[in-house]
Amino acid sequence: MTDAERLAPLHGDSALYTLFTSGSTGTPKGVTVSHEAVLNRLVWMRDDYGLAADARFLQKTPYTFDVSVWELFLPLLIGAPLVIARPDGHRDPQYLASVIAEEQVSVVHFVPSMLSVFLDVVGDGVAALTSLTEVFTSGEALAPAIAQELLTVLPSTELHNLYGPTEAAVDVTAVQVLPGDELVTIGVRSPTRPLWFWMIVRSRSPMVCRASCIWVVCRSRGVTLLRPR
Repeated sequence: MTDAERLAPLHGDSALYTLFTSGSTGTPKGVTVSHEAVLNRLVWMRDDYGLAADARFLQKTPYTFDVSVWELFLPLLIGAPLVIARPDGHRDPQYLASVIAEEQVSVVHFVPSMLSVFLDVVGDGVAALTSLTEVFTSGEALAPAIAQELLTVLPSTELHNLYGPTEAAVDVTAVQVLPGDELVTIGVRSPTRPLWFWMIVRSRSPMVCRASCIWVVCRSRGVTLLRPR
């Protein structure tokens, strides 16, 4: 489709989608993210993790959550197969395990609490999911015990913990969790991504973050607050 066929020309800062989230404030708001921001996010993941057409992705996150953005679009960018889970399939660990095994899925995402349930319910069967080469987590703090359990049963699988508010096109920092790590952090910015990220900490504990400041190509265009009528 060309600009002549559209209602208006499409630019990098044109809106791609708006997702509604309460974030850490508890106040519902719509976050509008641009084409440029999402493309930057996809290229970062492709380049940093060496993902190519031989990867096989599982799309299981509801599209009302921003993780679904890279699950849906990154396979299209790199020409990789995309396996789409059945509706509500993300709630069923045994179903997910069967899909991963049958479709030889290599890339999957879990919210940490769901990863914990997945490991508990599937049990010894997790060790058979050897097609998994990259497991990504985000959305919550990743407990070291859960991370180490996964790395123990799947020693050839890489585990990456990501962090980012919806306003920053899904994620802004990442860290690879290694066997034996006793602490899982939110990581640092990607060396291949144009991003400046600061954490403002008002506590003696390094685990307490009061605010984050981001200047990045992947930031959103703006926020729409929902106010009661």
